[in-house]
Amino acid sequence: MLGNLVKIEEAEFRYFITIKTLILNRIGEILNLLNSRIAIINDWKSAFVRTARKGYKQSDLNIGAERVFHNWASAVFKFPNSTPIGADLVFDSEEGFRVHIDIKTALDENPADWQGVVNIGKNQTSYTIPSMFNADLPTRYSDGRITLTYIILVIHKHLSDRIDAVLLTCVPNGELLGVYGSKISRAGKGGKEKGKDFRFKYIVDGDVLRFKLLTGNPPRVEIITALKGSVVVKRLLSLSNNQLRMNRWH
Repeated sequence: MLGNLVKIEEAEFRYFITIKTLILNRIGEILNLLNSRIAIINDWKSAFVRTARKGYKQSDLNIGAERVFHNWASAVFKFPNSTPIGADLVFDSEEGFRVHIDIKTALDENPADWQGVVNIGKNQTSYTIPSMFNADLPTRYSDGRITLTYIILVIHKHLSDRIDAVLLTCVPNGELLGVYGSKISRAGKGGKEKGKDFRFKYIVDGDVLRFKLLTGNPPRVEIITALKGSVVVKRLLSLSNNQLRMNRWH
C-alpha cells in the first residue's frame, strides 16, 4: 500500500518539475501575453466593471489567464482530454496519468485568495475529505489512469500590468488522504456547509507543504516568477519562514 502511495507522489513530483520547467522556458512570453489586455484596456474596462458584482472586485485576468496557459499547454502536451468534469486544462500522458491543471487568479488586495491558500472546486481535485468535502474527480479513472492535479496561481493588481507572482502547486491525489489528512484544507468561498470547494493550504503552520513520502521532502509549491519589491511576495516569504522556493524575478 505504502509503495503505491510513494509511486503516486513520485509521479506528482515528476510532473511538477516538468510543468515548472516548461513554464520557465516561456515565462517572458507568458508574462507579456498575460498583460496583453492592458494595451486595449479602454475598449473593455467600462463593460467589465459594469458587469462585476456590486461591492466586489473581480480579477480582470481570470478568463484571459486561462487562454494564455491553454496556448502554452497546447504546445507541450499532446493529448488533451475532453472530459466535462475537470480542471481548465486536462491532458493524458503517455505514462498513464491524467493531468489536471487549473488556472487561478487573485488580486493582491484579497489576501484570503492567495495568502498561503488557493480555492479549489469539486471539479478540480480528487482529494475528498470526509464530512467536509466530496471531490468530483476520481483518484483513478476507469481506464486505469491516475489523477494528478496542479494549480497555477497568478497574483496581480486590479486593472494593471503589475503581476506580483506566479505560483505552481500540486494538490495531493485523494489516495494520500491518510498522509496529509484535513490539515491542508479549510473552508472555501462557498462555506463549509455547502461543501462545493475548499481552500487548499500550501503553507501549513508556517511550513511549506512538501511531498511527505519522498526522499528530501521537496516542496509541493514554488514561486515560478515574482516581482522585485512586491509586498505580496514579502508576505508569502514571511508566512513560509522563507522556505518558499523562488525560481526567478521579473
